[in-house]
Amino acid sequence: SGRAARRDIDMLEGVVYDRKNMTYDELYNHIVDTQSIVTCCIDAHFTAFQILSPKFLIYYDPMNPSLRLVRGESQVQHVALYFLLKCNYGDNVHIQENKNYYVGNSSSELQLTVYRLWKKINTLSLSNVPAKWISIPLNLDKYLFINCKSSHCDMSTQLTGNTCYFQTYLFALLCKVGRPIITPNGRSIDLRNPDLLEKVTIRIARFLLTFFFDSQNQILRPLTNSNFVLDFFRYRSSPYFTAFAQYLKVKKVPVPDYDRQYEGVTK
Repeated sequence: SGRAARRDIDMLEGVVYDRKNMTYDELYNHIVDTQSIVTCCIDAHFTAFQILSPKFLIYYDPMNPSLRLVRGESQVQHVALYFLLKCNYGDNVHIQENKNYYVGNSSSELQLTVYRLWKKINTLSLSNVPAKWISIPLNLDKYLFINCKSSHCDMSTQLTGNTCYFQTYLFALLCKVGRPIITPNGRSIDLRNPDLLEKVTIRIARFLLTFFFDSQNQILRPLTNSNFVLDFFRYRSSPYFTAFAQYLKVKKVPVPDYDRQYEGVTK
């Protein structure tokens, strides 16, 4: 149920979004073991990835409707470590002060890879990382908001110039709620919980359209920003408002009267 989803799914658990006090090889093993979702902000643009197994990594860029897949343990390591290093998620001081840990006689291939990438990370771009990218579709036959309305096998993309962060949240929903797996032939992605993902996205759409004033649950959030009053009715030109409203209509769910948000807060 939707209530069960709220109780059982912690959207911050198993998500890497800030620096960890771990060496990069420890951090890499951690995100593999926990199948963590890693959010990345590079050049003011958010993307995200998840390692589904040591041999499969899926990557999402909100400007691209195709999920991309990297196969093979070495390639997965290179791509994941590139993002971890680029975002400074691990202990960089440890690399500077403990070179022998990474390139000594007893160092692992993973530790060697960490050091080699770290040495050139400031001049390295994703296109230079040794990995073969494959576009991989979702096996979905319905619209679940996280995917494209007109092409269900593709992801949705950002609707405005500064909403890549919200789109990475939708990728996190795909991973944490939908629970993707690579099909046996390696050519597409199945979801373990598509029905639950549908319920959750409907709840989120309704939640955002009743965020400030929810008469049904008797919730009134305090007015903390005067821009709410000044800019409220600009929502009518917001592509995300339109997207949420249309999604609820597709699912045959009543669309809240958004003007009541203004009335409920200001009366």
